[in-house]
Amino acid sequence: MKTIDIFEKNKCSYLRIFLMVYICIRHLGDYESSIPFFLKQGFLACGIFFLLSGYGLMLSYNKKGSEYLQGYFKKRVLRLIIPLILVFPVFLLIKYGLGDLSGFGLKNYLKDIRGSRFIINYSWYVYIQIYLYVLFFFEVKKKNNQLRMLIFNILVVLVMFLLRFSACYYLSTFCFNLGIYLANKEYLKVNILKPLLSLVGFIALMVPYISLENYYIKYPIGIFACLAFALFTTYALSYISVGANNALSKMSSITYECYICQGIVFLLYYRILNIDINVVVNCLLCVCAIFILGFVVNMISNKIFKRFILE
Repeated sequence: MKTIDIFEKNKCSYLRIFLMVYICIRHLGDYESSIPFFLKQGFLACGIFFLLSGYGLMLSYNKKGSEYLQGYFKKRVLRLIIPLILVFPVFLLIKYGLGDLSGFGLKNYLKDIRGSRFIINYSWYVYIQIYLYVLFFFEVKKKNNQLRMLIFNILVVLVMFLLRFSACYYLSTFCFNLGIYLANKEYLKVNILKPLLSLVGFIALMVPYISLENYYIKYPIGIFACLAFALFTTYALSYISVGANNALSKMSSITYECYICQGIVFLLYYRILNIDINVVVNCLLCVCAIFILGFVVNMISNKIFKRFILE
């Protein structure tokens, strides 16, 4: 048995990029029917992103204490909102150019709030991330009660589940709580049985999740499958060693903006440019375009943040 530093920085850089590419391929499956089934389980990748978010926030709080909460909404939450504000009008312009005005208007937005494409395609992730950041702030401010945070999250997920929100809103959410739990441990004891058991558990849960149709059984199983996959990833990373790479580190820092930009790229590529070469080339071109656009959005949002928010 060995003791490891969970989520060492260089590993996280490679992991974030891999996850972002996987998610891009998953969403490409909305346009390409030939994308294989095992590449369409995007909620697993989102779970790892939430795991890393919870871990990073809690680790920073543990190191800095109450000082970390000073200007929290300005420094943390606004960083999530600014890229969304930048992308939103561009997305609307593209929809307008396509003549697709059917979803515009407050009434339609409220009607579609339960869907994964509320306002901007695939933007559900942004709203859940903001919710989790806000939840984290209020709970750590009240004596860092992890159990209360978990119970509150269970209640919110239960409401979304009963109201038939898109499953993407809640399948991976509890990985955030898992990340907070792991951050409080900081170092993890690992032996070969732990990744094997978590992998077996993941597979055992994914089989009924994939095969079942009953809404009230399928998606609760999916939540536990996502947690099992997050645990397996955590343990498996302990057996991987990577060196520092500045270029990859920079790429990993823009994955949030890349997520937001996917809807724009796919609309441009498939609806306006109407390009159709083959699935591999389409995938490569879209992923490259998403990272380039994500870099631009990240650069602009950082300048806005430094110029108008920090001053």
